Amino acid sequence: MAENIHTPEQASRREWVGLWVLSIACLIYSMDLSVLFLAVPAIVADLDPSASQLLWINDIYGFMVAGFLVTMGTLGDRIGRRRVLLMGAFAFGVASAFAAFSNTPGQLILARALLGIAGATIAPSTLSLIVNLFKNEAERNRAISIWGTAFALGGLVGPPHRRNSATVFPLGIGVPDQHTSHAPASGGRPVSAAGIQEQ
Repeated sequence: MAENIHTPEQASRREWVGLWVLSIACLIYSMDLSVLFLAVPAIVADLDPSASQLLWINDIYGFMVAGFLVTMGTLGDRIGRRRVLLMGAFAFGVASAFAAFSNTPGQLILARALLGIAGATIAPSTLSLIVNLFKNEAERNRAISIWGTAFALGGLVGPPHRRNSATVFPLGIGVPDQHTSHAPASGGRPVSAAGIQEQ
């Protein structure tokens, strides 16, 4: 008697659309890791942060993502990955609005920290949902490759996207473009390309 070999059904259009939505969420989360690299001179001119504050503005997002990644993954296993993803996306939007209207370096640091906590919900939740969406192993491998490409692409797109836009509201960056920034709060001292005020 021949054994019945169960072949997982192929993904429908609904699964592939879901993959693109999850990949876009991952791309945005990844963009925030590098989106400030070319915005440093504008941040210095507009908010006049100290050297240590400037480091925190740039780095705290990555620190919070790394610190809460495992925690958010565990939370998703307990209360549901889709629920955690929706909560994180909402929190990411609120934190982005907070960052967009930050008037002091301290406010921007806090906003970036909240963005990092919210961003930590995206990577584990999206990957887990993709694994559950695709039952066929070949399609699942292809979907994970697309997800990974979106993550890598976000890191590459981040700096040029910030340079070519006046305000990146969805990404939580509320500083004006270099061509439209206000006069430096440091009394008119020029700002070098590295974002350090020249003496």
